[in-house]
Amino acid sequence: MPLEEIEKNLHYCEKKLETSGATLLSKEYYDILGERNVEFHRLIAEATGNPVLTLTIDYVCDFLMIFRRSFPIREPKFYVKSLRDHWKIFNSLRDHNAKEARKEMVQHLNWIGKFMASKSQVSKEADISKYKIDSTNRRFASHDFKSPPY
Repeated sequence: MPLEEIEKNLHYCEKKLETSGATLLSKEYYDILGERNVEFHRLIAEATGNPVLTLTIDYVCDFLMIFRRSFPIREPKFYVKSLRDHWKIFNSLRDHNAKEARKEMVQHLNWIGKFMASKSQVSKEADISKYKIDSTNRRFASHDFKSPPY
């Protein structure tokens, strides 16, 4: 069952964060958490049963993995916040509260976008943090968006 796999993923990450101790700064530690973080997004997409969404999320996850190689995220606070967000999303899905799940997903993705922009040169060339997901229209929106930044 998809929800069981998602919950296993979350418990694994939670345990890893709780028992990390001295390994907190090791590359392997962050690689494992990063992979499990990305896996969470793939599991959510697969749970929908929508092959188009699954393929789209696969592309996004591939981008995230490339980003992680270029800009390694070795900050425990990132993984703690991400895990907290993932639990909120999971609990909303488990409770069949689509509206709350959507709200939590939008907030999480906006936070990820801002975080990534702050860690990369992209934030200097094109301020992608000003493009947030418009939760009412399901599209990217910006207050001064006139044309794509590319």
